[in-house]
Amino acid sequence: MMKVRPLPGASVAGILLLFAAISLGSNANAQRVSVQDMQAQIDALTFPYDEPAAQVRSALDILPAFQEAVVRHYRETGEAAIHRQAAGLTAVPADTQTSFISAVSIINGSIIFYFGNSADASIAGTTLTFTPYETYDMTVVWRCANMPVPAGNVWLLGTRFGGNTANYQASTVPLFLQPSPCILKTYPGSSDDVIRTQVLEPFKVVQNFQAAVEAAGVALGSPTAPQPPIDRTEAGLTAQETDTQGRYFESIDIVNGTITVRYGNDAHPAIVNETISWTPYESADGTIVWRCGYAFAPPGISLMGVSNAGGAIAAYIAPTANLDPRYFPYECRP
Repeated sequence: MMKVRPLPGASVAGILLLFAAISLGSNANAQRVSVQDMQAQIDALTFPYDEPAAQVRSALDILPAFQEAVVRHYRETGEAAIHRQAAGLTAVPADTQTSFISAVSIINGSIIFYFGNSADASIAGTTLTFTPYETYDMTVVWRCANMPVPAGNVWLLGTRFGGNTANYQASTVPLFLQPSPCILKTYPGSSDDVIRTQVLEPFKVVQNFQAAVEAAGVALGSPTAPQPPIDRTEAGLTAQETDTQGRYFESIDIVNGTITVRYGNDAHPAIVNETISWTPYESADGTIVWRCGYAFAPPGISLMGVSNAGGAIAAYIAPTANLDPRYFPYECRP
């Protein structure tokens, strides 16, 4: 999937103050931004997935009431509640709504949250599920989202008494947005959740670089025919790619408008020295569309710089071969 960013203007003025000194006529006049100023801007940004992750976590606020209803029905009947009404609730799933949840259903004991209403586009239409299991002493344990089956001697709720039995329901909420009780952390030796978190670290930093490339594109070309900066300096940043580092990435470079992050420092060995890039494309009106990672090329538009004859032209750079797309957010997957 692709992220469309508007042309630089008043709506991003706070960020573009960093790059205001880029010359309209001379690359040599581009002002270098101090690492300290860049870091201050980085710290002020909101991580792009904080809000949808918080919206998903909001399901946990109303979950206990549904769990209590399912457990109560099980203790009274020995069965999994076939639907909401069997659990003593109103019959219609849409009777339970919040700003981000459009419905909550119970299907054979499993509780399913449907995200909608004002939910972020990254989770709208997805589900988060909780599936009940029983132990010998009728204790109920819950399998959240795509977690493995709870450890020990457990059965799907209702199995031991021969009545209506729970069915496992998988979740469709992206793994990297699932709340911590649901993240796959219990598979022996698994480090996917650790790696995914580390891969996402530079994403908010890249927002600054995208703004720098877009501002430089207008300054070096024009609003409708932007020319990509050939390197960090032409984008108004310090020259060395290692001037921008994080805990899990060691550099961010710009080559003909394409932004490349290299992982390192304290990163998991599986991603050390691996790279992911953001490639700019331009529409007819100069709007920049960013292609991240393994995402498909945006249809019907050209690489940034094509419309500006004689200048630099951006080039797509695929992630390095060992950087698995399962660690990427949805917008960077094929």
